Amino acid sequence: MKFNLKNEIIPLLLLALAWMLGIYFYAHFPARVVTHWGIDGTPNGFMGKTWGAFLLPLMATGIKRRLEQQGIHCRKPVFRPLH
Repeated sequence: MKFNLKNEIIPLLLLALAWMLGIYFYAHFPARVVTHWGIDGTPNGFMGKTWGAFLLPLMATGIKRRLEQQGIHCRKPVFRPLH
């Protein structure tokens, strides 16, 4: 399946938004970012500021690229009425 910008625009915009939010909030994050809370609500998992801001955009970009390498591209959803 060929690359079609019309079908790829939403995923590309979402990736761009994720990266922009990471860049924006990086300056506002503390040195350690809480990533997990215990059952009692106390933080018990942490990661560095850089990973906290950019892990999700990095993973999303990697997943999208890997799917493209496999020949799986985004396509328009098909909505069919229920009978």
